[in-house]
Amino acid sequence: MHKLKILLIIMNLSFTAVVQADCLLKIRTADFKPQFYKDSQNKWQGMSIELAQAVLNEAGCRASYQQVTWKRALHLMKYGGLDMLLNVSISKDRQKYLHFIGPLRDETMILVAPKALADVTQFSDILSLPSKVGVLRGAFYGEEFAKQVRQSNDFAAKFEVANSTYVNVGKLKKNRISGFLNDKYNASYIIKSRLSEKDYKIHPLVINSGDVYIALSKKSVSEELKKRLQVALNTVLENGTIDEILTKYE
Repeated sequence: MHKLKILLIIMNLSFTAVVQADCLLKIRTADFKPQFYKDSQNKWQGMSIELAQAVLNEAGCRASYQQVTWKRALHLMKYGGLDMLLNVSISKDRQKYLHFIGPLRDETMILVAPKALADVTQFSDILSLPSKVGVLRGAFYGEEFAKQVRQSNDFAAKFEVANSTYVNVGKLKKNRISGFLNDKYNASYIIKSRLSEKDYKIHPLVINSGDVYIALSKKSVSEELKKRLQVALNTVLENGTIDEILTKYE
């Protein structure tokens, strides 16, 4: 009986190794706390890494993390150069080349700006800001924001595109922009670690609020693997693993 138990354990480990060898996913990362950062052993850590690993572990898959910009990541997803993106909003254009599983969590896009400025409570208030507002190249800020951009040249001209949030943080410190748009999780961390809670805040205006998903490349991820990852995500959502991770970063 003892030998049989050992044999079963070996068989199970062997099966797991085969499954994982068959499921190696290229996942986008960036040098951006609290979502992604490298520890002293040069290993990726952060909220998005923990969320990804929870799903991959449940699915019996492994990750190969690739550090690229958001716009470059979307391009690579079209052609199978990357397999997975985290925290992605659904749009009609993205549905052409991405599978979406989830939702993974909720995302609220807000404005980080100096406390000295009058509260920005509606889109029209942005027009009164003393300078432009930083946005990220390739980012999606919701249908209402896109509508405002389409309908008003003055509103559209109020935004300045950057390749990273850190660029926007630097511009804000130098008063080159009035603020920047970002997710509330990221914004709270940035204010505490790179700006100053005394001088900057999240303004009341909600740019967009909605669910974000795990996106999978239609070019490189099969329908079978997509279903496997969806089942894994459902499991870690239902057993509370995802909530535990998110609570750590609130």
